[in-house]
Amino acid sequence: MPKPVLTIEDWGVVQSVSSHSFGHLHTGNRLIGHIFGHDRLPPTSVSCTSPIVSVDLNQGVVETLHTTYRLGQVNDGYKHWESERSGQVA
Repeated sequence: MPKPVLTIEDWGVVQSVSSHSFGHLHTGNRLIGHIFGHDRLPPTSVSCTSPIVSVDLNQGVVETLHTTYRLGQVNDGYKHWESERSGQVA
């Protein structure tokens, strides 16, 4: 059975469901944001995914155990956090 493909907007990355701090976009961490296209989750709520199993930035997709997410607009706070970690000015 193919995985559903959903869109996540205003997204960031956290290390765990109980974490309130950002993490890097890589396997084991989780996406957090507004998920569109899920029949049981309203897009107005912020949701946290299961752990990431693969990332394809060229295609703009992140795969978790059960779902593939198309990356929409990144969260401004996460974008700032990323730029600070890479030594760039936001």
